[in-house]
Amino acid sequence: MGLHPKAIDLSLGRIERLLAALGNPERHLPPVIHIAGTNGKGSLVAYLDAILAAAGYRSHVYTSPHLVRFAERIRLGGTMIDEAHLCDVLLECERANEGAPITFFEITTAAAFLPIYLAESAVGEYTGALFTVVSITLLVSWGLAITVIPLLCTLFLKVKEGEEEDYDTPFYRLYRATLRVVLRRRWISLGVVIAAFVGSLQLWQLVPEIFFPSQERAFFMAELSLPPGTNIEATRRMSRSVDTFLREELMVEDAAGEAEDA
Repeated sequence: MGLHPKAIDLSLGRIERLLAALGNPERHLPPVIHIAGTNGKGSLVAYLDAILAAAGYRSHVYTSPHLVRFAERIRLGGTMIDEAHLCDVLLECERANEGAPITFFEITTAAAFLPIYLAESAVGEYTGALFTVVSITLLVSWGLAITVIPLLCTLFLKVKEGEEEDYDTPFYRLYRATLRVVLRRRWISLGVVIAAFVGSLQLWQLVPEIFFPSQERAFFMAELSLPPGTNIEATRRMSRSVDTFLREELMVEDAAGEAEDA
């Protein structure tokens, strides 16, 4: 598989060609929430995924990059894609690409569309309105960023003609002294940066691999899955029996999700 050259190329021609060869799976997905930004993307994905799971819906997640295993990028219904399935979709993408130039991120994105497209999901019932709200918010934020913010800067950050900034303040003197030390002892400075980086990697092992801290009150969540097409009355009877079991056998005092809500 030929990867695209290192030069920056923001065109979409390659990914559009590959998706077309795969049958355009991106056009057959449930409503999608696209999360972009500088910080907090992974946390927001975890929040939304947990909200949907707590509401009884199945959601799929595609994130980048991964922490330990490549399969972490794709989660189907809350479960990380298994290695065999991942290999199958990557081989399918490689076959459809036919050796044409493609970047690593583009082909992995195309590979993520396939299992999500083929997975059964009713997440659209819950996320449709949320997707609309997030899209409007992002568009309004973008509009403000290119109009109102520059206008405010023009109004309030005016520089008077002939006025020169005073560079002989304590802050600038400390800044100049720091730069001189770093430039004169560049190898020592580089060693400090590398040591700090290696130390941060060691400290990272102490961070728990969870998005949410442990809850103080005891609770658990049970998921009841019946075959597609099961009669609603049969579903209600099964839900009632599970609710009865939780209350009588496990002594659960507060069972969220009564049989009538099934």
